[in-house]
Amino acid sequence: MQSQPVFRVLFLAGIVAATAGCSKNESLPDTSPTIQFNSITKSTLGTGNTKRDSVVITIGYKDGDGNLGESDTARIKQIFSNQSWGNDQVYALQLVNGKFSELPIVTNSKLFFTYIGRQNKSVEGTIAFSQRFAYQTNFKLTPIKFQVKIRDQNLNESNVIETDTISLPTAQ
Repeated sequence: MQSQPVFRVLFLAGIVAATAGCSKNESLPDTSPTIQFNSITKSTLGTGNTKRDSVVITIGYKDGDGNLGESDTARIKQIFSNQSWGNDQVYALQLVNGKFSELPIVTNSKLFFTYIGRQNKSVEGTIAFSQRFAYQTNFKLTPIKFQVKIRDQNLNESNVIETDTISLPTAQ
């Protein structure tokens, strides 16, 4: 009969020890997407008046809850209508007088990549973004790098990655 109180004490001590590790301050695994820079490539297309450089930026991504991308246009209007950007944001930065400053490009508007996730399952892979730079009448080759971030359907933002610098035509 003496062993029953000892068992209760050990049982209660085990419950206290088990629940001590489950405090409300403990955070859930981060479900924000993370990205990494993989590559940047440039190809010159066309000749004469149609000459342009095509740039492709490839990033790797991981998302813990698999809710990356969007393909439902009604949902895009509902969730992103009051947002300044879609589910990817790409900035071009040009080197001028030794400092990088933003170069306005079409890609900075609201863009959406197609749903690539598996809801409630971790996903990883690659995404490629492309942009074209035309050789205008008065152009100069300018060092340019890009900054990219993405966000998931819950508007959780990824880290920001920066590409290597390449030379592209810009208007003078």
